[in-house]
Amino acid sequence: MDDLAIPPTLTTAERAVAVSLVRGLSMRAIADIRGTSPRTIANQARAIYRKLKINSRLELGTLILKRADCDAWRERIECALDARERAVLILRARANAVKVIAYELGMSPATVSRTLARAMHKLGLESMSDVVRVCGSTASTRT
Repeated sequence: MDDLAIPPTLTTAERAVAVSLVRGLSMRAIADIRGTSPRTIANQARAIYRKLKINSRLELGTLILKRADCDAWRERIECALDARERAVLILRARANAVKVIAYELGMSPATVSRTLARAMHKLGLESMSDVVRVCGSTASTRT
């Protein structure tokens, strides 16, 4: 369904309508393309909004862009970091202290600090708020 990050909770028809809505097509234009009535498209749009707990096309576009950004960060973390760097980064983003991370991973606190700094450098992150933002958006990333 193109390169948009459409949530998987939607049916195939709803996904197609969501793509068209995000692209700015009118209900009439979507109906003409899909071979249905504008009323059917409006009902599908309402179902999309209800399932995603949103209220407008703007929110739909924002949600899709945010999901795409999360997917991009998840891929970047998976490709750029080794398993130990990922583990340290994610544990630190969850507000674990360096000493706690060191204990959990069997490392020294100095090694944890160096590993965290290396991971942040590889991802171009400058602060802990960047780490929290990125790792929070990729919450399903596994160590």
